[in-house]
Amino acid sequence: MNSAQVLTHPAFDRPPVLNARRHGPTPRGVPMLSTVRHSRRDDEANLRAWAREHANAYWTLDQIRRAKQWSDAKDLLEKRNDAIWQEVEQLQEDAAALLHEASRLKCLLVERQLGELAHE
Repeated sequence: MNSAQVLTHPAFDRPPVLNARRHGPTPRGVPMLSTVRHSRRDDEANLRAWAREHANAYWTLDQIRRAKQWSDAKDLLEKRNDAIWQEVEQLQEDAAALLHEASRLKCLLVERQLGELAHE
């Protein structure tokens, strides 16, 4: 049977989670379910707070988590002054300047065409 192999896989070899309060010390490595829930609730609250400031608070937690990871990675690249990151940013600025210049030239051509049509 394949199910026996799945249940004995090393990934499933972890301590149980206690569901009820116990009198006396809890064995080391066995988290209390209430502690796990409280920790998870705090993590979700922190993610929601971050989303209200930097993203969209109505996204799912997975979307917020991905956006936060993306933002953290971007901030890390900026703080490290990564050479490739700096080069990409410079290329982006140059592309924006070229796009602006192309738009300006288009406007000049349209104005020139309008001037020629007005003189006819």
